[in-house]
Amino acid sequence: FIANGYLRYRQGRYEEAHEAFVHGLELDADNALALYGKGVSAVRLGRQAAGDGDITLARNRSQRAISLYANAGMAP
Repeated sequence: FIANGYLRYRQGRYEEAHEAFVHGLELDADNALALYGKGVSAVRLGRQAAGDGDITLARNRSQRAISLYANAGMAP
């Protein structure tokens, strides 16, 4: 679900991306990439406060993993 969320995000389909990341978190609540993806897609959907909170939590869990997504063009 995380790969699907990333793909949808890159396609500009932010609502679908957000849903995929939420589903990924339902399967693995500790997944920093899913949490970061949920956050950045929320920001793109205009949900700034919620997105910022998720991004901060994700960075606290795994800065290295988040850097991979950010370097791949996935940023708020």
